[in-house]
Amino acid sequence: AEMNWLHLSFVALEGELYRNLTALGYFCDSVDPLTACAMHSRCGERYSEVVGARHLLGYEVKECRARAQQESEGGREGEESKSCPLTIHPHFGSASYPATIFTDAPADVALVQVERALHAARRHLGGGSLALGGAAAMAAAAEAPA
Repeated sequence: AEMNWLHLSFVALEGELYRNLTALGYFCDSVDPLTACAMHSRCGERYSEVVGARHLLGYEVKECRARAQQESEGGREGEESKSCPLTIHPHFGSASYPATIFTDAPADVALVQVERALHAARRHLGGGSLALGGAAAMAAAAEAPA
């Protein structure tokens, strides 16, 4: 239930930001956290939020091990250990929902539009809590030399 609410929150925020930035003439696209595909462009290569958070923002990533039940060839069930990367946000720890939005808007324009989109998304979601922990990091990444 929480993951569904987080996804709906992101979609509301992303949709508002997309409409605002494209209306101003800027490119805007985002990665759907469920599919790792672009939301407004043709999906080519899938984008890893974990890799992006590590390389673009410098966030720590930990590997989690989860045990999954699986059927073996002989019809007997066994356990398989699967690895799952976990992004560690500097303020929220592992209690975060990484999602990426790309734009060519200048950082100051993007930040103003993010604040507007957050306000609109909060209204749309009935006043729920939305936080954007990466806004400052987004501005820094936008202005970083290539």
